[in-house]
Amino acid sequence: MKKGGHHWAWDYDKPATFIVAPRRGTTPLPPGWSHGEYRVYPWKNCMLIHTGGAWDSEDGSKVFLETSRVHDNGFPFFPTDDGRLPAPDAASDYVRWTLDLSQPSNTQVADPEIILDLPAEFPRLDERFLSKPYKHVFINVHISKDENGKPQTVHNGLNGLAMLDLETKQTKYFYAGFESHTQEPIFIPRSDDAPEGDGWVMAMVERRGANRNEIVVLDTRDFEKPIALIQLPFHVKSQVHGNWVDQRRLKGWKKLAKDVEVEPISGQGALEPLQSERLRGRL
Repeated sequence: MKKGGHHWAWDYDKPATFIVAPRRGTTPLPPGWSHGEYRVYPWKNCMLIHTGGAWDSEDGSKVFLETSRVHDNGFPFFPTDDGRLPAPDAASDYVRWTLDLSQPSNTQVADPEIILDLPAEFPRLDERFLSKPYKHVFINVHISKDENGKPQTVHNGLNGLAMLDLETKQTKYFYAGFESHTQEPIFIPRSDDAPEGDGWVMAMVERRGANRNEIVVLDTRDFEKPIALIQLPFHVKSQVHGNWVDQRRLKGWKKLAKDVEVEPISGQGALEPLQSERLRGRL
């Protein structure tokens, strides 16, 4: 930065690296670890952007972790110091890593298992199962459709949602449409005791061609088509993250939107001033 460069820059010589540390002082240590120890496990050069979930093996000797993976710089807005940009057709996927905690620091991680061989990002779970083995993943994907010949990468926008069943290996897709970009999904359980993944998925969709946004609501029992589309009153550029909080967990809430007066329709269009303006003495 002192030389006038960017505060972030990609380095093709550095590997993706996992750092494993006990979460708390009372966390049971993996076999062979000493108190206060952490270990570092590199792989190869790639970008791991967001994680789905992770869990330990029963004996605590392994950590299983799922992430998106880009085989290049996933952030073209942060090029290398010499200005090198990532390949326009950089491959990406969603994978599961196995970290063997019995190995010493700087042991290279084994190649991951490919869960979904598509450009995919923003994985979300039924959060009741965080830190445990889980069955379902909800994730933004680029579905193979005609998008003006653009290569399928996470850089060019993700036009659909996928529901992964990790047990049956089946995947269901929702396609948002041409020139539409889906944002990070959120999952809402159908009830407190609903089975894992039984509920609704919501996500914002940017309709670039129409210059507007919608909230799409999907039922996980019929994932391919929405049960509701909520059109927003304004256009918002592609967003990144979203979350759901059950109202029962809130101590209090208030409306964020203003109440709008109902305007009578005269049938004269622009020739007739708005009733509210006449009542306010503006005209």
